[in-house]
Amino acid sequence: ALDGANLGSAVTAAPYAVNWDTTGVSNGSHTLTAIATDGVGLKTTSAPVTITVNNTSTTTSGLTFAATSGIITAPFTVTSSGTIVQPSYTSLTAGGQAVYTFTISAAGDYVVSALVNAPNTSANSFFVNIDAQPTDPAMVWDVPVTSGLVSETVDWRGSGTADSTSPSGFDDQYTPKVFSLTAGTHQLIVRGREGNCQLGTLTIAPVGGSSTPTPPADTTPPTVAIIAPANGTTVSGTAVVLSATASDDGTVASVQFQWDGASVGSPLTVAPYSLTVDTMTAANGTHTITAIATDGAGLKATSAPITVTVSNAAPPPPSTLTFAATSGLITAPFSITSGGAIAQPSYTSVTAGGQAIYTFTIDTAGDYVVSALVNAPNTSANSFFVNIDAQPTDPTMIWDVPLTSGLQGETVAWRGNGTTSSSSSSGFNDQYTPKVFTLSVGTHQLIVRGREGNCQLSTLTIAPTNL
Repeated sequence: ALDGANLGSAVTAAPYAVNWDTTGVSNGSHTLTAIATDGVGLKTTSAPVTITVNNTSTTTSGLTFAATSGIITAPFTVTSSGTIVQPSYTSLTAGGQAVYTFTISAAGDYVVSALVNAPNTSANSFFVNIDAQPTDPAMVWDVPVTSGLVSETVDWRGSGTADSTSPSGFDDQYTPKVFSLTAGTHQLIVRGREGNCQLGTLTIAPVGGSSTPTPPADTTPPTVAIIAPANGTTVSGTAVVLSATASDDGTVASVQFQWDGASVGSPLTVAPYSLTVDTMTAANGTHTITAIATDGAGLKATSAPITVTVSNAAPPPPSTLTFAATSGLITAPFSITSGGAIAQPSYTSVTAGGQAIYTFTIDTAGDYVVSALVNAPNTSANSFFVNIDAQPTDPTMIWDVPLTSGLQGETVAWRGNGTTSSSSSSGFNDQYTPKVFTLSVGTHQLIVRGREGNCQLSTLTIAPTNL
């Protein structure tokens, strides 16, 4: 007997001996006795013997394998990143099947873990079982993954058994499922359930061992190659497509294009990895393009570089616009003179002055100045209120033209900004520096309002400063 309990079966013939496997008991002190029984049933117990069991602890190892290594059945498919996935929600019988045959060296309790990509909380479960087809609902096991988590290692959880005491309606949903396995060969069977939920690496690990084995570290970087444009291509225009392919033994997290070593666009997280670039913003000549792929473990790889030659025609020079003062929308007290100019009879405030509005279109963004053919009858009648794309204000939009008495038909740029300055002899800062307007491409309005009486405007010109 061992510690008072029978050890093996009774031995009926000499020599009286049994084999004892000491690994079945804990290390430490134990007591052995022998009990002899004669033909009439009388018994005698031997003097006890104390022994110490001291076995070296053994650890049952876990098993890890890729989801793609099993026998995969449609509608399961293998993704470019090395996982298995099916496209839509299915019943148990219609779901894809993946069968993995494995061998356990020591009997015991085991749990199953997997590297999972659950695109959302409605696509995070599979049907799973060991050594038998799973059933619905008893073998529906959800993984507690929320929206968008990629490469998350989780235990198979819950049993799918309805339980009104569980908030989720499933018994032990957040307790790992334990399988009691004998030593030998077994099969793990996974069936598809919710569409687009992906499986990567799977692990079968002992319960109560030194630790649950973790999937092997990812030390292999992804691969990436540029497929468009072709190396050596000449490109032009505003919509040149850059495309690349990328793959990994796990998942591809992103692909980032670079133009001459600088990132262009945002990292692309979903295949196909393509974006459009505007080559008009690049100088004509040779440029280098690369693509950098990053996998789920953060490992990076850079594609072989390609070169392209940008060859865009030079943009047309900015246009100079000229129009008659009489061509605008003229409001009294402005009036048209017999000489084809506009004038008002007397000095007015900005609100009382006549108004002339000229709508024009700029085809090239840049800096522009406004000039006009002016008749200033004297030095006290040589200014207007002027602005572009807004009503002029007083005094910041009073722009004098530097004309002296009686000058006829003199073309001058609008000057000054009307800001009072004690350092200026005239009281207006920068009075004799042309006013520069920075204009975008598109339609604008030049607004002129009358100020000093009998000062006439004829032809107006809007010209870029770089001509």
